[in-house]
Amino acid sequence: MTGRYTSVLVLTAMMLVSQVVSAAEKKIPIFLNTDSKDTVGTNFIYSLREQLKASQSYDVVLRQQDAVFVVGVVTIDDSGLLSKLVPAMAKEQGAKPEEMVQTALVALASFAEGQGPETLKALDAVSSFIADWKAPKGPLTLGLKPAKTAGLSDLDKIMMPNALVTEFGFTASYPGTRAGAAKGGATAAK
Repeated sequence: MTGRYTSVLVLTAMMLVSQVVSAAEKKIPIFLNTDSKDTVGTNFIYSLREQLKASQSYDVVLRQQDAVFVVGVVTIDDSGLLSKLVPAMAKEQGAKPEEMVQTALVALASFAEGQGPETLKALDAVSSFIADWKAPKGPLTLGLKPAKTAGLSDLDKIMMPNALVTEFGFTASYPGTRAGAAKGGATAAK
């Protein structure tokens, strides 16, 4: 199945912020939504639902309009999407595909400076995946699980060392991850 992989992208969005109450007063209602038709996404949602049900702070609700937070899982079955998407984006920008990839890798390398081991591990996965854009070596799995207190007002912390992991709970895994790829910048693609 060369060139085919499934990516699970976990998107977390805050809804109905005015209805947020402290966890000490009441469990925070969460709605889980998925379009997943594969076992990876389905198993992830099932596991997440069970963890939330067991939580002291959260309550899984059946209707989106009853939720304060909505967690969604989107599954993409890629048959060479990146190898088609990157050249199309480059053409639109009047650049070469390799230049677009290099620019992304240099930006990630800049962000990686001063980050701790957990953040670097996640950024290495993302950088490796981007560098392998012509033929990814498997799925890139991204996750967000913000700290209880993280909200839109915390976005200004994103550039602080390790906030991506500690504040926003960002995770990334990729079978083709190369240690040091994030700090390698443009050399990661070679």
